[in-house]
Amino acid sequence: MSLQNIANPFSLTKPSTLKQLPSLKPGQMISAKVLELFPNQKATIQVNGKEIVAQLETALTAKKSYLFQVISAGDVTRIKKITETPQKNDGSIDRLLQQLGIPSTKNSRSLFAQIVAQQIPFSNKAGKELAQLIELIGGNNQNQQILLTMLAKDLPLTEEVFKSLQQILTQSLGSQMSELNDMLEVMLKQKSLVMNEKHFSLLYDKLQVILGNNLLTNEGNTKNYLTMNIQTINALLKKAGLSKEIPISRFLQIIEQSNLQHPLLSADQIQKSLSNSGMLAKLTNHLSSDDLVVLQKWIMTTSHFPIERQALEVLLQHDFQAMQHLSTKDKGLLQQLSQSSFYLLLKEAAKQLMTNQPFIHQEQQQSFGQLVGRLENALENNLPIGSIKSLIASHSIFSVLLKGLSADDAQFIRSWMDQNQPLNNSDQRAIQILTKVMGQQLTQDEMFVAREILQRLDQMNPNDPQSVKNHFITLIKHFIETSGIQDEAQLLKQKGQQIEPLSLKQTLLLLSQHSTDSIEDKMTRLLQTLTGLQLQMVNDHQMYELNLQIPAEKLGLANDIVLQFAGKRKNESDEIDPEYCRILFHLDLNQLGETMIAMSIQKRIVHITVYNDKELAPPLLSMYKPQLEERLEELNYQLTSVVWKKMSDQQIGKLPRQPYIKESTRTEGIDFRI
Repeated sequence: MSLQNIANPFSLTKPSTLKQLPSLKPGQMISAKVLELFPNQKATIQVNGKEIVAQLETALTAKKSYLFQVISAGDVTRIKKITETPQKNDGSIDRLLQQLGIPSTKNSRSLFAQIVAQQIPFSNKAGKELAQLIELIGGNNQNQQILLTMLAKDLPLTEEVFKSLQQILTQSLGSQMSELNDMLEVMLKQKSLVMNEKHFSLLYDKLQVILGNNLLTNEGNTKNYLTMNIQTINALLKKAGLSKEIPISRFLQIIEQSNLQHPLLSADQIQKSLSNSGMLAKLTNHLSSDDLVVLQKWIMTTSHFPIERQALEVLLQHDFQAMQHLSTKDKGLLQQLSQSSFYLLLKEAAKQLMTNQPFIHQEQQQSFGQLVGRLENALENNLPIGSIKSLIASHSIFSVLLKGLSADDAQFIRSWMDQNQPLNNSDQRAIQILTKVMGQQLTQDEMFVAREILQRLDQMNPNDPQSVKNHFITLIKHFIETSGIQDEAQLLKQKGQQIEPLSLKQTLLLLSQHSTDSIEDKMTRLLQTLTGLQLQMVNDHQMYELNLQIPAEKLGLANDIVLQFAGKRKNESDEIDPEYCRILFHLDLNQLGETMIAMSIQKRIVHITVYNDKELAPPLLSMYKPQLEERLEELNYQLTSVVWKKMSDQQIGKLPRQPYIKESTRTEGIDFRI
């Protein structure tokens, strides 16, 4: 199977694959089969394998297929027969086109035959727009699949939308970014971007971060980024529990003095350097006795928490360059330890805050915070708190916040909720826990900076890399946050206020009118690809649907990761129902080569199929299956099968379908969180 076919989002999500029932509207036409006739002109009709009861306007014959027009839609769908379902080669497609007032051409006949066969509802207006568009762009199979997707997803039937979706298939996102990145690098060095050079530099920096290019060669960019966001960095460190009062000026001093060309030291390396150099004896007259005790305890133990964090804070706090009676060599070593301590604490803070960081709307945070304030006020005035506790327990984000607590704190809060009378100041402890977890919630700007920091510092510190899982999750979150594929949703939530910082898409839009022809073409193509990815995202009251291409150079992969996800919304909330979903990965791995993983979950029962042509794959699956099964059980999932199939023997159209997933009409914006 070719890479292009697998990466083709339209072959994987074509209208007949992921939908349950189309959303019918008055005036639309759709092909359906009559299964059974009932009295009073009612019948059961079948659309895409699903049955609905419809009120008929004309007499029909059971077991036959017809093209219907929707008269009204609601509790009872009223339909009337237009004609028997047109067949591709019997001339009936020509008669249908004639009825619609559409010229009969080779392209239009082929396209409408597929619309009828795939039972996609369409209006007369949409039919005419499609006919005009296919004559303009050409009727090859790929173009037709894109048009069918546009129709099924209720996207605007315009050339601009078509080009955005087409661009996804023309060139991978990663290669487009790399080409634009290389061109920008040359033009910035040559000073040929006189106008808006600042914004072009910003665009270049964003591409560098997303692509994972060697940030060590862009030391100035990283230091500038940290300096510009120093207030947010200070907030992140405090929210993560920085115990010492360290002024921002100290952070700025370390950033300015840092040499990011050299890898950072790990905590173990810092510990060994302190121990082996005999440095503590030299610091006796320079540090407080408390600080010396902390460092002494650390180098004498193999424990990492919390003494390691305390020791790193001591090293971060002090400006060793200003200490007299220390040799230049000792000052240099201590400065290196101090700088590494800063970046280790910063990275750990970002990682800690981003781990299990739920997405909570600002309005929800405010309303929950008000409840905690009411609770505190009631306790101060000896007022009953039972009703307030009930409101807290029933709040939409209460269960989400519990996931961010330690096991002990979460259990305490659950027990406290069940108490009729407080025990041993339990009310005060509950307030402290709830206030703390609310204080750790990140703003949108803080989330963006935290992810950016993780991406940058991970490359600066190869001695302490994230796990593959965390790296992959960070990569996806960072891409969704920075690419701009959810800009419109953010604008809706912020009521039209400017999104800060600018996303990659916004930066491209800003610069598209102020560039040379050569670079404008590449920016336009990249903008079309991002728009195409955005157009394929669905988020309505019932489901999420996501198709992504993610540049994967940061994971050491040469080609993009293709990720496709479809899942149900949990009780019309912001959460995805963990009981049901379908996920498909397409990867080009260095050792195993082209690999596709299809995973489906039904009622927490997991089925996995791995497509790969290497004979090495089945033994690897057998080796890791028990571990995978065990980890899934810890998450309350049951693994029933892990199957290996050769890619060359498998067709995309035969992939397992999920019957619960419904094709959605287009919504304004997308708000998808992983």
